[in-house]
Amino acid sequence: MCNHRYRDYESLRKDKDKQYCSFKELINNLPIDKDGLCIFHSPDIEWKSKQDFVQWLMVLKNTSIENKMEIKFQDFHFIAENGKEGIGYLELLSEVKISNCYFHQKINAENICITGNLDFINCTFLSVIDFSDCHFKGN
Repeated sequence: MCNHRYRDYESLRKDKDKQYCSFKELINNLPIDKDGLCIFHSPDIEWKSKQDFVQWLMVLKNTSIENKMEIKFQDFHFIAENGKEGIGYLELLSEVKISNCYFHQKINAENICITGNLDFINCTFLSVIDFSDCHFKGN
C-alpha cells in the first residue's frame, strides 16, 4: 500500500479509506519506493525514471477507464519519459482531473492535437511550459 495521504484529506474525513492512496489495490505490481510511496506519489525522479513512470501512468488511466472510474491524478509528481528532456505526453493527460500535482521537468508540446479537456488545478510547474503549433479541441 502507498503511504501517501492526500493533501485535501480534511475534506475526506467522512470517508477515511479515501484519505490515502489505494492504487496498489487497483494495479498489480505497482512499484513502491523506499519511503513507501507509489510511483505516482513518489518525488524521487531518478527512481521513477528507472521504473518507467509514463508506462505506469498509461496503465492507471486504462485501468480506470476499464473499471468505469473517475480518472483523477491527484498529488502526482510528473516527470519526462525515459530518454526525453521534457514532458511531452499531454494527450495522456486529457480528460483527467489533475490536481495538486508537481511537474518536475519542462512541458514540451509541439505539433500535437489535444482532444478533450486539459485541466491543471492547483498544480506546480517547476520548469518551462512550451506549446508550439498545438491544437486544443476541448468540450
